[in-house]
Amino acid sequence: MKNFYSQPDCALFDSHNYLSQWIEQWTSVDTTSQTTLQSRASHISNLWAQFNLNKSSLDKYYMDDAKNIQSYMYSFLIPNIERMYFLLCKPEIKNQIFNLLNLFFNTEEPQENATSSIPSNKKDRKFVVTDFGCGPLSATVAFLCLLNLFALNSNITLEIQIYAVERSERIYETGLKLIQSSLSDRLKINFERLTSIEKQPEKSHLILSSNVLNEIAEKHRIKIMGHFYNHLHDDGCLLILEPGQEMVSKSLAGLRDEFLTKYIHKVQIISPCPHQYLCPLGPNSPRKDWCWFYHRWDPPKELKQIDSKTKIDHHVLNLFYLFFKKTKEKNEVSYSRVVSDPIPLKMNETLFKLLFCNTNGQIEDVIRSEKKDMLGRGDISE
Repeated sequence: MKNFYSQPDCALFDSHNYLSQWIEQWTSVDTTSQTTLQSRASHISNLWAQFNLNKSSLDKYYMDDAKNIQSYMYSFLIPNIERMYFLLCKPEIKNQIFNLLNLFFNTEEPQENATSSIPSNKKDRKFVVTDFGCGPLSATVAFLCLLNLFALNSNITLEIQIYAVERSERIYETGLKLIQSSLSDRLKINFERLTSIEKQPEKSHLILSSNVLNEIAEKHRIKIMGHFYNHLHDDGCLLILEPGQEMVSKSLAGLRDEFLTKYIHKVQIISPCPHQYLCPLGPNSPRKDWCWFYHRWDPPKELKQIDSKTKIDHHVLNLFYLFFKKTKEKNEVSYSRVVSDPIPLKMNETLFKLLFCNTNGQIEDVIRSEKKDMLGRGDISE
């Protein structure tokens, strides 16, 4: 899989230009002045610590601060786009979203039994996306890059409505400015910022929530999930991306269980779980491990430069995610998903153990012998 900014065809959204604009606007620093570079690195490190080690010290208006915006745009924006793009390109996620897009933008009229959320008049079709807690619109950028794949070898024109739910107008405008110069005329897109998803005037076909729920008090999260449900069209999809940390994963696995229980027979989890049962690695599990995944990539050299000062390694992006579909149809799969790295067995160095989450909602051990063909964390086995 290519990085989001190295797509061969950018017919709708020019990710190459987007990266160039990011480099020009946000990474220019006097590299001959170690004081300037180190000062910026120090502020980035402090912000990272607040995100990952001491969330209680993070002011809820941190995205209104000029220094925080500068640090976020330099060090956090590009990895967060890449994380979301990696998830959107996973086959079980991409296929669901492409199926929705095809109902709007393919050359054929919808079938008689098409979902009721699709307008009958083709010219009135508009695909609606919510970017919840959007910040500088990193999830939106990843989605626009996905649209390039959808429109590959096609001349279609897409009409998209983006509702950007964000408290800070300043960070939203910063991200929007970076996007606008990279949009194609074939992409008719309207952006609207809202301070609350409750103010959204219509339902969405896709809701993206990136690195937001972990900053919201646990007692309020199920209420947010209810808003997501209420603002999704039938057959609409919800993708939640969060850091792959133990406390975050355990807590959101519990939220997953609560959401599926509350909306039983109305919502299905599509990925990563191969089942609809309680999470076997959730907060009530006696197991010490937790559900998380990662994505290896090659960051742009400008990001590597500041990483060398901050000691933040962006080569491996850890993450936790949940992908739901609002549907009454049961999601039946026949595969298990790997939820561990290969674990060498002490008794025999040629054997390795993998942990699988199976269709019965259980964790099972599987012994493998061929490391070269070894499945990795996040892979599926039929």
